[in-house]
Amino acid sequence: MYKFDEKKYQSIDREKSYILVADIGGTNSIFGILCYENKKYDLVLMLHIASKEIQKFTDVVSDLLGYIDETYSLRFSFLCIGAAGVVNDAHTRVKPTNLSFVIDTKKIILVTSLKKVLLINDFQTVGYGIDLLPSESFEIIQAGIMQLR
Repeated sequence: MYKFDEKKYQSIDREKSYILVADIGGTNSIFGILCYENKKYDLVLMLHIASKEIQKFTDVVSDLLGYIDETYSLRFSFLCIGAAGVVNDAHTRVKPTNLSFVIDTKKIILVTSLKKVLLINDFQTVGYGIDLLPSESFEIIQAGIMQLR
């Protein structure tokens, strides 16, 4: 059974809507529970495991879902995964960069209670997230001058 380092940012209110997401990188694998309220997402809980500890990704997801259900009485039917590596065209499989395991959404759905798993490249997740950041989050590193060509 996999163990996760946990960091709680807010209390969990079972009356609210939550989504489960994952950022799977070459060094760290981080799962997050986000609360969607007032047209914005807030990180409520973060669960971390070193990516090198993972032997079988389906077991990690299964253990994680069991832990969340036991500890917080939360159940999920959907998971979005951003992973470092080349995701296949069907968005169902990736072998994360420098790691020994494979993420296969079809296998995850077969062995867990999840009904849908969305798999995208980790840089793609950054692109989707930019629009959610407030303008004060951006800083000009070096001002440029537009040149017509």
